[in-house]
Amino acid sequence: MTSNSSVRPAEIADISAIQRVAKKTWHAAHDDIVGADTVEEFVVDQYETERVQECIVAPNREFCVVEPKSIVGFADAGPADDRTYTLHRLYVHPDHWKDGHGSSLLAWTESALRDRGITTLQLMVMADNERAIEFYESQGFDRTGRNRDDRFDVESYVYAKEL
Repeated sequence: MTSNSSVRPAEIADISAIQRVAKKTWHAAHDDIVGADTVEEFVVDQYETERVQECIVAPNREFCVVEPKSIVGFADAGPADDRTYTLHRLYVHPDHWKDGHGSSLLAWTESALRDRGITTLQLMVMADNERAIEFYESQGFDRTGRNRDDRFDVESYVYAKEL
């Protein structure tokens, strides 16, 4: 399905919506993989207001939101080195999965990174997160390695895409 939505840079005023989407999405995508308590601890820590604010205002990051009517998803990428960025987050509320919003967020992020002269976008995804793996592979990412995610004690895959 094609997304009929607007993607724009995230703003400080978006933080509560980002936190809401993150909590719902992380639980839907990861509870079965690492457990609901682990997910809740992660979301509380990683989506703390000051932490999200720092990512939004950082000049070397690209943080965007998608809003068909209200914010239903977001993406955040930051530098790994001079020519490579890491996609730290790309999440869409489960009620809007398969609506094309993830593709819109990714396209916006990739365009912003190309404008910065970035040539490669990389990411990690839990090996048991089949929905995310299918999405990234459909978007042209290639699996480049495996990694042990010690925080969650799970196997993860490394993906990369030339921009």
